[in-house]
Amino acid sequence: MVDGDTLWVKSLYGFKAGQRFKVRLADIDAPELSTAAGKISKEELNRIAEHYRCFVLKVDARHPYDRYGRVVAVLLAPDSNGFRNINYCLVRNGFAEFVDYFNAFHPEDFSMYENVPDYVERVLPAFCGPSPELSEYALNTSTEH
Repeated sequence: MVDGDTLWVKSLYGFKAGQRFKVRLADIDAPELSTAAGKISKEELNRIAEHYRCFVLKVDARHPYDRYGRVVAVLLAPDSNGFRNINYCLVRNGFAEFVDYFNAFHPEDFSMYENVPDYVERVLPAFCGPSPELSEYALNTSTEH
């Protein structure tokens, strides 16, 4: 984990397959790491990453890299209800705020769950194992659809 809106991932399939790289979560901004709130945001993102372990990246089609070379993406976590938008959850739970950066995403279009192409749902078990029942994990919030 780098901070509350940036993390290291290793791609298992598709975009940058086999590579380890930094991902900057699209259209959110967490407090600076030098602050108490920044440390809490980083801890929350770390908790989420440890819980889910396997994610789908929705990479920015307009500008896949930011000025620091990080991949810009929405982080989606498969659970029993679909693909949870982690960017949205971090904001909804007070760990970050929305910022509409110049990219293909728009925070007003974010929701708790996002659609992914059918092929993603078909290949995901090969890389992540069978989909675990994660509905009890609420990201500090009630379930919203």
